[in-house]
Amino acid sequence: MVSTLIKEGVDLPVMNAIVLAGGGKSGIRVIQTIGRALRPKPGTNEALIIDIRDKGGYLTKHFERRQEVIRDCYGVLYRREENGL
Repeated sequence: MVSTLIKEGVDLPVMNAIVLAGGGKSGIRVIQTIGRALRPKPGTNEALIIDIRDKGGYLTKHFERRQEVIRDCYGVLYRREENGL
């Protein structure tokens, strides 16, 4: 499912991956969005979170802020990988 509408009040129990592909640096929104994929569910205890880095002024700063929020909030669950693209 691709949507910019997955905000407060949405519950998709089977969701186990999130792609952050839009601008924005709101810490609360990042935590809420990622939390949807991290909810406990039968058969798995993993989630994949992909944060797209746009190479442009404000959007790069938004990416960096989201990364700070993710690292600070999820600590040991945070693992940053870069593929150089």
